[in-house]
Amino acid sequence: MTIDEMIARYGLVDCGDKVRIDNHYHYLKDNAAEIIKENKPAILARLREIKAEKARKWQEREDRINAIEGLSEIKAAYHDLELWHDEFEASFADVGGMGVRPKPKYDFDAMKQKYPRAAAYLKAEELKWKTNDNLSAIGKKALEMIIYGDYQEALEYIKTEEEKFVTGHIWD
Repeated sequence: MTIDEMIARYGLVDCGDKVRIDNHYHYLKDNAAEIIKENKPAILARLREIKAEKARKWQEREDRINAIEGLSEIKAAYHDLELWHDEFEASFADVGGMGVRPKPKYDFDAMKQKYPRAAAYLKAEELKWKTNDNLSAIGKKALEMIIYGDYQEALEYIKTEEEKFVTGHIWD
């Protein structure tokens, strides 16, 4: 049995200088204590390689998201508006709206026209957080399409899949 096969079969997890076994059924059935002890250094090394690879892929994905032109600008504007709403609501505890900075004015439509890929990302992200599993899955797939491919293709995918979903549930 290879190291990767052992990791998968016994559910081995790196816990510092120890190996945790998550799948006790196969571990006990195979009486695998000795083989795991013998291969512990190789198992820990492989688990750390897997962890490093996952971290590298995650960082690559984050870098692609951060490279979407205008996304951070639009998100910062939404965040600033949310902060203003919080400040405004909190002001009613004592002075009723007085002393709050003026409401920020952002032209979100113009921002979204200027940065269509960022707008598509935000639309897919909003869809991803829907409570309906089908709609959420559409949003997740569209996000991946935007991050790793063409945003226009993702928007078309969202449109067709939402239409299929609505048509399929029209009599629910």
